[in-house]
Amino acid sequence: MSRADLEQALLVLHESVNGVDLSAFDPRRFEEPAFSFEQHGRPPLLDVDVGDAMLKAASNVAFPDVFPGAQRRADRFGTAQAFVLGVQHVQGDERREAHPEHRAHLEHLGRSLLNQYATRQPGPPEALVDAIDILTRAERVEEAAEPLQAAFGGALHINVAEDTGLLTFQGMGALLATMLLDLATNLPKCWTREAQIEIDGVEQPVTMVEIDACTHAPFDRCKHGVSPLNWPNCNPYFLSVKVQGQATPAEGGWSATVRERVGPAVNLSVYETDLVVRYFEQPGLATVSFDLAPKETRGGDKRVTYDLGFVSVTDEGVHRRFRTMKLYRIDDLATPLNWICPLWCWQVVMAGWWCP
Repeated sequence: MSRADLEQALLVLHESVNGVDLSAFDPRRFEEPAFSFEQHGRPPLLDVDVGDAMLKAASNVAFPDVFPGAQRRADRFGTAQAFVLGVQHVQGDERREAHPEHRAHLEHLGRSLLNQYATRQPGPPEALVDAIDILTRAERVEEAAEPLQAAFGGALHINVAEDTGLLTFQGMGALLATMLLDLATNLPKCWTREAQIEIDGVEQPVTMVEIDACTHAPFDRCKHGVSPLNWPNCNPYFLSVKVQGQATPAEGGWSATVRERVGPAVNLSVYETDLVVRYFEQPGLATVSFDLAPKETRGGDKRVTYDLGFVSVTDEGVHRRFRTMKLYRIDDLATPLNWICPLWCWQVVMAGWWCP
């Protein structure tokens, strides 16, 4: 099953759970956008039953214990996200009564996540559904500990500190369990809107994205994903990032012009862009700012005509906080604004879960 199928599943589940009409397409006044839906109204790829979307996600998670490549590791995250969205979907009484088969599909998706622990005798799949159900209802995390531990069988051990109530996860399943905890309780806040920027003396529409997210992923892994040189290992959309010339050392970090190859986008195109980046690091903080290289020296295909922003991660003790802001314009791509968060933003700020 392709990543496109997983992305389709995420869109369908996101629309079902959050009530966001993902069929609305606003070309945002882009001049003759190369990407547009063939029909007005609902795009065909959203006409998929929620249960079938869960099955699509389940087929995408046949991974070994060691996950090779950013693509496979990101797919694991996307499948876990689909599972949490599926739990939220079946919570509604009307949905349960109208589509009882969705619960069976959800349990199948849960089994696909737990298959890697088959030798550790994982518990019944309904235990994982029950645990995430508790977490998504914003109840106390400790109340989910028993069914969560039961779902993983001997692959997960949960301890609760009597003095602080702090939970610690140990065992083979600790990474996946913590990821599910993040997804169920810490869905990143993400905003998208259109802005107007002067580009080469002409007012042009650009897409503005802001993200604020907390994660329990270790700081060193989150920090690793902030540096542009590591983006290809931490994001399946980055095919390569190469320094042009020499990097310049600077206090706390370095600066350079890099050429990134990113794609394929929803129009199945790969983009090659030169960016000026400045990476800075100190204890408990890592950040990078980026901007398009000057026009007179810029290489690449020049189809990205505006790209400005930053990514930062701060260690705040029990969790790490990601902040991201990006303004961009791609002349031959006009993705619906309400697709950007579920397909790109939430995965970018959770990159600590699949950085090596």
